[in-house]
Amino acid sequence: MASPRPFIDEATIRIKAGDGGHGMVNFLREKYRPKGGPAGGDGGKGGDVYLKVATGLVTLEDFQRTRFYQAERGGDGQSKNRAGKAGKDLVILVPPGTIATDVATGQLVADLSRKGMKVRIAIGGEGGLGNQHFATATNRVPTHATPGKPGEDRMLHLELRLLADVGLVGFPNAGKSTFLNRVSNAKPRIANYPFTTLRPSIGLVRVGDFHSFTMADIPGIIEEAHAGKGLGLQFLRHIARTKILCHLVEIPAGAPADSAALDRMREEYDIILAELQAYGEGLVDRPRVTVLNKADVLQSPDEAAALREAFIAATGCPTTVYVTSTQEGNQLEELVLDLLRLVQQEDQEPDPHADLEIRYTLPEAHLNIRHTTRSERWWEQIPGQLPEDLAAGDGSEDADDDDPEGYITIEGGEVIPVQGPRRPRQSS
Repeated sequence: MASPRPFIDEATIRIKAGDGGHGMVNFLREKYRPKGGPAGGDGGKGGDVYLKVATGLVTLEDFQRTRFYQAERGGDGQSKNRAGKAGKDLVILVPPGTIATDVATGQLVADLSRKGMKVRIAIGGEGGLGNQHFATATNRVPTHATPGKPGEDRMLHLELRLLADVGLVGFPNAGKSTFLNRVSNAKPRIANYPFTTLRPSIGLVRVGDFHSFTMADIPGIIEEAHAGKGLGLQFLRHIARTKILCHLVEIPAGAPADSAALDRMREEYDIILAELQAYGEGLVDRPRVTVLNKADVLQSPDEAAALREAFIAATGCPTTVYVTSTQEGNQLEELVLDLLRLVQQEDQEPDPHADLEIRYTLPEAHLNIRHTTRSERWWEQIPGQLPEDLAAGDGSEDADDDDPEGYITIEGGEVIPVQGPRRPRQSS
């Protein structure tokens, strides 16, 4: 199975505005104007450089290939007092949520967070003056003009921060990707081993006919992520702009009767809060809900209620606590409605449909389910050996590098694919 392409959320580029055109030294020579005098035109202004939000972009991958951007130079002045042509402006498209910082000064240049937002980041040079401007009573034949001024030249550091209403946080394998897949239109990669998510995903959660909000999933956070350990520090920035945090905690087998299972849940809960506190930017004070996920390991609703009470008593959790199962859909409808309510409170904007009853029905699972085994984890393979199901030709070897479909592992029992089998590639 091919590894996915990396998610590029940082880049350093050089920006150069257009230089101004040079002024011209010229004298008018016409048959009936023997003393036409100086007639050198001014140079044209160099083009400016802009950053503009393009909603179709989601990463800064393009800036890994092209690192130098230059606007057009202004045209030189012409004869008969004609000015040079102004250089064309350069508009660079960036995804929403891009922050541009000057590398030399560390100063924030632009924060492009709104659709269609356009910011000038480099000003083109002014054109030079032609010799027509230097004629005086004592110097009627000026023989000099001024050169155009150079355009701004600067190094910019671009940083992408996803814009989402709700951000999912939790340990690796807490079920964040499956949760996002279950309630939204996103289809992240899903499997039963840690660090399945290697790039952020964002999805739209539709609630009824008139309401919706966006939800982002980032790679799992581990202890000391704020200090650069694991993948947490690299992607924690993506939840810095979310309005609500949804903290997922995995329910281990044996809960709630096993005290060791409860201790593990409490430890993971405390570690995530400590990492949010250490990262700063007010993340730990953000409105949030806590979700005890993978309740399908419990035997009854009574066990779920007992686990919820024991978890609150052990952690002192001040937020609303849900006990959910993304496979069975337990409490997901109530959770989504609660998240929508919190998003609306943070927006502080009047709801035009406030008089309508808000209802949410969990959509049917659209998980792309296929049978997998541990032998398909390519990094555990011995070179030269193929897994049995790959050798049998189940189509897994035909997966594309940028295949957005996820999958979920089901150990034992009958597995029914939601989507039909992939068509094998035609040999060239």
